Amino acid sequence: MDIYVKFVEGAGLTDITLSETIINSNNERINSLSRKFSKDLKHFNGFACLAKYDFQGLPVEYYNIPFEHCRLEIKSSGEYTGRVAVHPDWTGQTGKVFHLQDVKFVNKYDPSKVIDQLVEVGGPENYLGQVFYFTADGEWEYPISPFDPIITDMLTEESVSDC
Repeated sequence: MDIYVKFVEGAGLTDITLSETIINSNNERINSLSRKFSKDLKHFNGFACLAKYDFQGLPVEYYNIPFEHCRLEIKSSGEYTGRVAVHPDWTGQTGKVFHLQDVKFVNKYDPSKVIDQLVEVGGPENYLGQVFYFTADGEWEYPISPFDPIITDMLTEESVSDC
């Protein structure tokens, strides 16, 4: 899997000016964001990028959202709403109690809808942005883990090693 990440990540961008461009208020550079995407792609077969916008509807910042924090929101009919639900601990591993009000619902990436969405929420200070949600299994799909084809073998090896 490390070879896969090295292949996906490569040597970063060849244009030094572009690769060193700061893309958010955390002073993160494009190459750093690319590495985070590569690691999520390695572990989860997908990645998520948050685009934040100014009052004119122009993109001003980009952030990685850890892919494991993302879930696709669905209606009771089973259809996707076009939003990604983001929460840092869906499984409760941190020991904190899960509260639905802690979940952030972010619209999917569609720059043509930014102005309407900004107006709807009352301006950029209230606007969460848009999520570019990518999976290697297709648009708006929960990806199958890259480990899925060998999980049975992994479990067998683990059980044998305990003897």
